[in-house]
Amino acid sequence: MLRPPSALGKARPATTPLWAVLTLAWAASFGTAVAWAGIFFVTTHDLGYDETDNLGLAAVLGFVYAFAALFARPLAGGLARAMGPRASARGVLALIMIVGGALALVPVLWRGEWSVWVFGLAYTPLTGLLWPAVEQYVSSGRRGADLNRAAGAFNLAWASAIFVAMWCMVPLIEHHPRWIIGALAPLHLLCLVPLVRFNPEPHAHGQPAHDHDPEQDALYRRLLRLARGMLVLSYVLHASLMPVIPQLMERLEIRESAQPALASVWMATRLGAFATMQRARAWHGKRAIIALGCVLMLIAYVGCIGAPSALVLGVALALFGIGVGMIYSAAIYYALEIGSSDMDAGAKHEAMIGFGYGSGPLIAMMVRAFLPGG
Repeated sequence: MLRPPSALGKARPATTPLWAVLTLAWAASFGTAVAWAGIFFVTTHDLGYDETDNLGLAAVLGFVYAFAALFARPLAGGLARAMGPRASARGVLALIMIVGGALALVPVLWRGEWSVWVFGLAYTPLTGLLWPAVEQYVSSGRRGADLNRAAGAFNLAWASAIFVAMWCMVPLIEHHPRWIIGALAPLHLLCLVPLVRFNPEPHAHGQPAHDHDPEQDALYRRLLRLARGMLVLSYVLHASLMPVIPQLMERLEIRESAQPALASVWMATRLGAFATMQRARAWHGKRAIIALGCVLMLIAYVGCIGAPSALVLGVALALFGIGVGMIYSAAIYYALEIGSSDMDAGAKHEAMIGFGYGSGPLIAMMVRAFLPGG
């Protein structure tokens, strides 16, 4: 990421153990759950935000994340230069963890509304640097079937953590909502433990399980463009839905303490989609899986917005998770399989997610402005 391997002297000859990468991804994903879902329960129940307020916050955070991810390589390089001549990709990750943990305490130590915004505006770009760097280690030394297994395991790790994190919010949401954010501080320190097993720098791709002939390479590149387009759409829908989920649930008279648990339904089914996509390889090179995922998530989105009961909302969320999971799995596989093992492959993937996060709430706000009573 920061220097060629030859500049590292006695770098470890073996690639970073996948279990260490997955452990870091699992623990760090609690922060993702808070930044992209939990924070809206905090602003709703602690600050009295309505749907428009939450959508505005979501749009700002989404674009901040997108630009941080898009420029992850130069930003990480700047951090490394500031850390000194012995800095490494691993050292930058450690710095991100320490600073992120400190930021999580801001809304707990200071009660003003501004403290939640400071957390969001400072923490979100850190995650925009974090995930491209972690994905760089996922693809390090791997390709083909090996990369598919690693990418699938990575998806299972971060997605399962987000599901668990939503359930961990349940006992805090009514009386201690700000500790949903504050609890990230010790988790960030725990993330330093698996970092010890990381190589200072990730390796290049391993040998491919099979060579891509020109025709197959062209097909994979077309599928990558298609998957990335659908990935942006999935996060447009996701990002316009999550900020208003607390209000949708209130209108359905779902009790406050149960709301994060119900909201986690789509995260559970997304986890199932990730597991299925990891085990199966027949979808490689096929457009149908991306199309099916798109249809499912569009139908489910409409079902969520118009749900007349908690049961319908739960079913719609479940379908939404399956569709999103199918599209995400395809997008990250093609991105890592075709792209290089440097930071740019993951950065472009995360930037697409960020632009979806930012534009989704903006579109939702514009639609509401033109609706009667908006």
